[in-house]
Amino acid sequence: GSPTATTSTGDPCDVRSSYRVGANGAQVRALCLSQGVPTAIIDSYQLGTAQVFALTGGNPDLEEEIADTYSAGGVIQSPFSSPVFRNMSLSVDYYRIDIKQAVGPLSIAQAFQFCFNSGGNNPQYAASNYYCSLISRNTANGVPVNPLQPLLNLGTFKVRGIDVQFDWKVNLSDIGLGGDAGTIALNTAVSYLESFKIQALPGAPSYDYAGSIGTGVETTAGLAHPEWKSVTSFTYSLGGASLGLRWRYIDSMISSARVVNPASTTRGVAAYNVFDLNARFETGETTEFRMGATNLFNKKPPQVGDTEGNYDAQNYDVIGRYFFIGITKKF
Repeated sequence: GSPTATTSTGDPCDVRSSYRVGANGAQVRALCLSQGVPTAIIDSYQLGTAQVFALTGGNPDLEEEIADTYSAGGVIQSPFSSPVFRNMSLSVDYYRIDIKQAVGPLSIAQAFQFCFNSGGNNPQYAASNYYCSLISRNTANGVPVNPLQPLLNLGTFKVRGIDVQFDWKVNLSDIGLGGDAGTIALNTAVSYLESFKIQALPGAPSYDYAGSIGTGVETTAGLAHPEWKSVTSFTYSLGGASLGLRWRYIDSMISSARVVNPASTTRGVAAYNVFDLNARFETGETTEFRMGATNLFNKKPPQVGDTEGNYDAQNYDVIGRYFFIGITKKF
């Protein structure tokens, strides 16, 4: 990337970076020279738009992760005998997950930052520092070449949350709407993420990424951590046919860059609502037709700038609206 005097992203050896113009600029300059930035260009070196690709791999010195997990939950069945309320149920589950010595790769950006003493990880600005050993450069132009990204035992994860599910079903004939009026069913599952704390390395600061999106401190933690997330389905059924509507919701999130640096201007994403429509009907006892539309209103996914392809395909619909049809035949 192309850093500026007020940012710590990109190559610390770039003359525009906060590392080169900061109080320890002379030590940074010396470390850059020892890494291979040519003396002739050390005071004009800029990374520009060069892309840096890492070499990933295993690590024979890895140790097992240590996890403490706790969960508690319960289910409440409707105590009412009324036809409207007797087919209701509510389940609530609380979970707490603590992981130590979490296995994952250190991001390339972190390797550069730690090599140049971010977080006090290389106070002597020594080229022999572990994080600096992950970095190699083209000695002709100083550009980083295939930095190493091995799996490491990193810091800790501490995750807390609550999952709630509500189910309700009513036979319309039981409430006086005809002898065979069909049934309606409502199902909703809601997840609340209380906290998602990550400590990238032992002794490093711990950050709570709940309610944020983006490539955060540790690269195996996933991209999006919305505080609220839900899926709600409403279905009407009559005989061998049904019509359903599903609503998928993801809460708004700030950029993970703002978790680490509240002054960051990196934008987050707005709340996301998508609706799906589906239908099925049977013809006889052996044939069933299915059809529907996913992402009915063609909702566009939000852009997340620090991800490959600029979209989070794990949590958002990147395809857009599409229709489907299917048939099942029993012989």
